[in-house]
Amino acid sequence: MKNYHKEGLEFRLGENFLFEVSRFVSDIDSRIFYDLVLHYSTIGEDEGNPRYYLHDCYPAQFINDERTQANIKKNALQWETFTKYLESKGKLRK
Repeated sequence: MKNYHKEGLEFRLGENFLFEVSRFVSDIDSRIFYDLVLHYSTIGEDEGNPRYYLHDCYPAQFINDERTQANIKKNALQWETFTKYLESKGKLRK
């Protein structure tokens, strides 16, 4: 997971494809992404205990961009499936 430029990370539930993360980004990434990213963060954390977040875009100020909103709509059904599964396992934090 230390590869900050990882592309095409697929999320699956069993054999079913849910969605693909467009990029793997760190706290210091200066690029803009309008689709799902996996964000690796050590800010405010022990570097040996990083946190990982799924974000609809990166950085967050582009959440209202029409490209981001189109991708959110595209992934809505799969995202709902994913979050319901996490919730059923007691793994969803809001």
